[in-house]
Amino acid sequence: MKVIKKHQCIHSIYTLLSSLALFFVVNVAFASDQKNTSFKMSEHAEISQNWSRETFKFAKTGAAYFTIFNTHHASTLVLSHAAVDQNIASMVQIHETVMEDEIMSMMEVETGVKILPQQTVNFLPGGKHLMFMGLEKPFTKGDSVSVVLHFEDGSSLPIELPVVDVRQ
Repeated sequence: MKVIKKHQCIHSIYTLLSSLALFFVVNVAFASDQKNTSFKMSEHAEISQNWSRETFKFAKTGAAYFTIFNTHHASTLVLSHAAVDQNIASMVQIHETVMEDEIMSMMEVETGVKILPQQTVNFLPGGKHLMFMGLEKPFTKGDSVSVVLHFEDGSSLPIELPVVDVRQ
């Protein structure tokens, strides 16, 4: 018969309680994180040709592009805004490049982007795009940027934007 010494028993209880405490903290953190990221998935948006432009080492802004198709046969889809994790950038906005008085500039699209039924809207260089501001680190070729697109109807669509080097 094996004799368990008092210090072995206390150590075992301490290990068990520590494990239970860690399990509780991790699960509470995970549950609260999941609650903050819950959303209704958009059923009528398809994304293709999604990518983001590689940035230089000290860049504080970045851009991403994609094509969005409204699969619905009757309803207009309105892309109202996008969200990005604060570990990637402090904010992301929908922008459009405009030419005014022979000067090209970028402006935020505050009214949203309408996508008519069975229509496609292209987010391309020199046109509509996602503008990331306050980058926490550069967009590096081979990485991917996660974004959630939010629509006026309350639905959302998470997308991945692979980072590419357009100089090649």
